[in-house]
Amino acid sequence: MGNREKQLQSEEVETPHHIVVAENTKGWSYKRLFGEQLKGARNITISDPFIRNFFQIRNLMEFLEMVHRLVPEGGAMCMAVLSLCLELSEHRGDDGEARRPGDV
Repeated sequence: MGNREKQLQSEEVETPHHIVVAENTKGWSYKRLFGEQLKGARNITISDPFIRNFFQIRNLMEFLEMVHRLVPEGGAMCMAVLSLCLELSEHRGDDGEARRPGDV
């Protein structure tokens, strides 16, 4: 058996995970929800097109803090957050042309 075969056998296989959270319950930390599934992860991509309200940003921050605690001292993690928050109706100039935030 070659080194590559041994490496493939030693890698953990991702298993489906399902948690039922009853409506209006409290006490569900991000660690409790995602901690076991994220241990040992090297890359995480979050895709949420609607991160724009304060509470959504706060939730993202709390999630990132939990991920930070999971990474061993001296370890590295690649994190990507993909979000799109552009409402053209709110970003039009006097001439009606669409503007990006920061455009003059």
